[in-house]
This record gives sequence, structure tokens and C-alpha cells, in this order.
Amino acid sequence: MIIDVYLKMKMNMFMKNSMVLALFMLSIFLNPVIGKEITTISVDAEEQKELLLSEIAQEIKVVNVGIDNINELGINRVYAWNDDLLVIEERQNKGLFLYDTKTLKTQSIGEDIINRDEYLRKRGRFLSKCYLSFDKKELCVNVLNGNDYIYNRKGEYVEDITGKVYNKEALMFIPYYPMGSKGLVALELIKSGITRQREGVNAPYFDLFNQSLVTVNKKGTLSRYTLPASYYYDHEFSFQDISSVGNKVFMHFSSIDTIYSINKNSGKVTASYTFDFGVNAMPSLGGNLYSETMDYIRNNSKFAGYPTKVMVGKEYIYFEYYNGNSTETGFYNKKNSTVKNGVLTNDLFEGRYIKLIGSDDHHFIFVAEVQPKKEYSESLYNMLREQGLNIKVEGMQKDDKEEFSVSEKAADYMPESDFATLSNAGDKDVILLFVKVK
Repeated sequence: MIIDVYLKMKMNMFMKNSMVLALFMLSIFLNPVIGKEITTISVDAEEQKELLLSEIAQEIKVVNVGIDNINELGINRVYAWNDDLLVIEERQNKGLFLYDTKTLKTQSIGEDIINRDEYLRKRGRFLSKCYLSFDKKELCVNVLNGNDYIYNRKGEYVEDITGKVYNKEALMFIPYYPMGSKGLVALELIKSGITRQREGVNAPYFDLFNQSLVTVNKKGTLSRYTLPASYYYDHEFSFQDISSVGNKVFMHFSSIDTIYSINKNSGKVTASYTFDFGVNAMPSLGGNLYSETMDYIRNNSKFAGYPTKVMVGKEYIYFEYYNGNSTETGFYNKKNSTVKNGVLTNDLFEGRYIKLIGSDDHHFIFVAEVQPKKEYSESLYNMLREQGLNIKVEGMQKDDKEEFSVSEKAADYMPESDFATLSNAGDKDVILLFVKVK
């Protein structure tokens, strides 16, 4: 009898252990990050302080982009295709340009995309995102309706890859990075059956999506990495921030603490970094509507976190986060694991505020924008109204633009020619700053 009981106990333990092992192996198969240590970026956000541009910059390269009629929404993103060629994504209208910093020539790609796509033609403006391929040989343009077009570095149309590597009817995909000629990195969205509607706003219901990061190799084999669910059309839960370093591409979803990396060769997805904001860290808000999230942040000023912009470089990681009622900036030193953070202030020249819009191997790219005029255009108001945002124009007004002036100490951070470019810039000039962090 005792022997029988003993054997049953051993058998039960064996079954349990086998089940645990099976689940563990399955989790490894489904989630490639299992068993890998994630680097933690510890942020001390208890003391709000000023972070001066002069304190974090080692050197600054200045580029005055020759693009006329950039609208009041300004530049959304800049990609450094190579040492001379920049891909500039404007927020609306014609929207996409190639700018050669040596010849100072500008080529518009946006008009060609609008002419090719019925969805864009009806709206008369550029409503797309663009991303460089892993090897920087191609530019992938993703229209908001799901169509995808490839362009080469001469700005020439190559092909329409819409639906070539996935079943668009069966699954919702938002492609982001082509991995060579056939491979692709995408965000897979599947409706969960749960819907919400933003209170007090005349807008459609927002569907809660279960989503996965998907890699497709050249043979067409799919691999999935499960991500937190989100209300896609309301919450900014998308790859806002993408940067390429060595053989990895780093991706960050707005709002969450994890930075993911994708191996360019294997397509393997790994959670590489995570943010830790300490005892007053903000809870996860990824499943909330965007309006609810913002209300929570405004009403809980003691909390810090909710990273909204992340860019990974070879030596530093740039990130922005909420701390109380202000947005702060941090620079993580990958070599010694230290963080400089605070409210980023432009103390080298006044009358322009700086905003991160991209990176290359050694620099973080900022646009130095003139403070907007008091009045907003009717076109901007109509665009916001189309999105269901019933905002009065008077409530969006800002102060008149400040007078632009350059401090003499700015000359210590750049060549004489760049200092002259900055000093001679007019109100309508688009100034890009390539900042190397010290």
C-alpha cells in the first residue's frame, strides 16, 4: 500500500515536472526572450531639473534643409540614408522628400505616392509612414490603408509589395521594415471583440486589438512575438521609434517600458532594454484609451514614466517620459550604464525649440523649429475635426513666435561654416541639428 502511494506520488511529480518542462519549452518557442537577461535603464525622476543642450552636446552639425512651404505641423521624421542623403517625412500635404546635403537638391517622392494611391488622392495629402530597409538599399512607404510601395535611393518607384508576403484578407498587418526583397517585419492586429467609444467625442468605436510583432523571412516563414493588446486607432501603440545599430534594429512602442530588437540576419525578436522609474513609477497604461491615459497622467503628478519617444544609438539611448505635468528627456550611456535626465533646454540659440526626429550611427537628429504663429490654419483645424477632435481654434492658439538669436558659445560646438549657417537662418528655414552626445 505504502509502495503504491509512493509510486503514485512519484508519478504525479513526474507528470507535473514534465508539464512544467513542456510549458517552458513552449514558452521559449513562442517567446524568444525567455532565459535572456534584459538590460535595465534606471531613471531617477524624483528631482525635476534642467538638462541643457550645452551640457549634453559634444559637437553639433547644422543642416539648413532647402524645402519650401513646410506646413505648420513641421517635420515628423528624418532618416539618414547615407552620409549625404536624408529622407525627410513631413506631417501632411506632399509629405516625403529626399535631400542631398552635398548638392543641396531636394526631390519630392510624396507627390508620386499620392498619384499612385486612391486613398491618398481622395484626401489630397500624404498620410503614410516610411522606413528604410535593414540594408538601407530600399525605402518602404506604408500608406495608412495598408498599401506598401518600394522606392530606391534615387527616388524612383520600384514596386508595389502590398499583400505579397501576407494574407491581407485573413489578418490585419501594418508593414514597417522590409528585410531584403521579400522578407518583412510587421505588426499583426487581430480584433479581440471588445470595443470602446471615447466619451464626449463624435468618433467611431475603437476596437481592442490583440497584436504580435511578426517577422517574415525570404522563404515566407512567419514568426510571431506576442505584445500587449491596445486600442489601435486611439492609442499611440505603434512603432513610433525605430533605429538601426549594427546588425540589430531597435523598436519601441509608445507608452511601454520595453525596447525590442530584431536581428537583421535571423529575424529573431528580443526584449533588449527595460525602463525602471523607481518607487514612483507609473503603472502600465497600454490597454487604456489615449484620452484616459492623458487624464491619468495629468491627475497623478507624483508618478513618472510612460516613455513616449525612444531612439537607440551606438553609445547612447535617447528617451522622453512624463514626470508630473512635464515631459522630460533622458540620455542613457550604454558603456557605463549612467543616465542624464531632465527638461531639455536649448541654451545655445533662442527662438527655436528642438525636437528629436531621427538618428544615425553617431548622432541624434533634432529639428530646430521656430515657435508657431498665433493663428492656426483652417486646413489644420479641418484635419483635427476629421479625426473626431472637436477643438476650438481659440483653444489651440499659442504665443507669437520669439525673435531668433544665436549665442556666441554655440560656435564652440560646430565648425565656423555651420555657425554661419545657423546665424543666417531665417524664420522659414528648416534647421536640422546632428548632435553627438558627450
